[in-house]
Amino acid sequence: MKSMIVSSELFRSGLLRFSIAALLVAVVAAPASATVVAAIASASVDGTSYDVPVGSNPDGLFGIGSWDSSKQNFTGWSVQTADYKIQISGAMDPDPISSYGITVTDFGAPSTFGFFFSTPIALGPGPTTVNASVSGSLGDFTGNGVSITPTLGDPDGDGFPELQVNTVGLPTTNMGVDVGLANAHAAAPPTTYPLGPYNAGPQPGPAGPWSTLDMTVGFILSGGGDTATLNGLAQIETVPEPSTFVLGALSILGLVWHIRRRK
Repeated sequence: MKSMIVSSELFRSGLLRFSIAALLVAVVAAPASATVVAAIASASVDGTSYDVPVGSNPDGLFGIGSWDSSKQNFTGWSVQTADYKIQISGAMDPDPISSYGITVTDFGAPSTFGFFFSTPIALGPGPTTVNASVSGSLGDFTGNGVSITPTLGDPDGDGFPELQVNTVGLPTTNMGVDVGLANAHAAAPPTTYPLGPYNAGPQPGPAGPWSTLDMTVGFILSGGGDTATLNGLAQIETVPEPSTFVLGALSILGLVWHIRRRK
C-alpha cells in the first residue's frame, strides 16, 4: 500500500470539534493463486461512516476512486459537509513494504484520530528482518500551542506509547518496531514544528509465514485549528538461508571460472 493520504478541513466560520475515528484499508488475496481479488476502504467522522470507492488499473493495482488513464493515476475520493471535508487518495500494492501519508486538521476541542492500513503479503516460513519509520510535522497556526498524544498504548513493550503500531498476521503479531512519540509545544508565534523522524530497525522480526502486513495509527491532536502530517512506513523481509548465500557464491565463482577458461 503506497501513499495513503487523508486530509480534513472545516469550511464554516465557527469552530467545530471533529475526529476521523478510523480509516480501514484491507486487501484480500485468494488463497490458491495469491491474486488480489478485493480492496476495501472506509472512513468515519464522529459516528458517520462512509464507504470509500476503490478501483483498479490495467495492471491490477488497486487505488482510491477510479483509474484515470489520461493522468495515469487514481481520482481519489472526497466528501464535504457544513462541518468538515475529507480527502483520500492513494494506491494499494501487495508488497512486503507498506507506506502511508496522513494530514488532518482539528478544529475546536482536541479530537481522537485512528487509522488502519492492511496489505496482503506472501512471506514464507523462516526468520525475518523488520524496520519501520514515521515522520512529519505539527502546525500551530493560532500560536496557542500544539500537541499530539499516542492512543495505542505500548504493544511492543519498550516502555513508550507510540503513534504507529506495526503488526503481521495471521495471527496478529507485533513486529517489535512501533514508532513515533508524543510531542508538545507551548504557546509561541504561529509556526510548524518537525515531528521525528522516528526509526526502528532493521532488526530481527517474527518468524514467518505471514499473509498480511498491517499498520495502525492513533493519536489525540490538540484542537483550535492545529494540524498534523504523518508519513509512515513498515517493512518485513525474509532472511535468506545460509545455503542460499553459498549457492549464490558458488554460482558467481563458477561463472568467473567459465569466463577465464574461455579466455
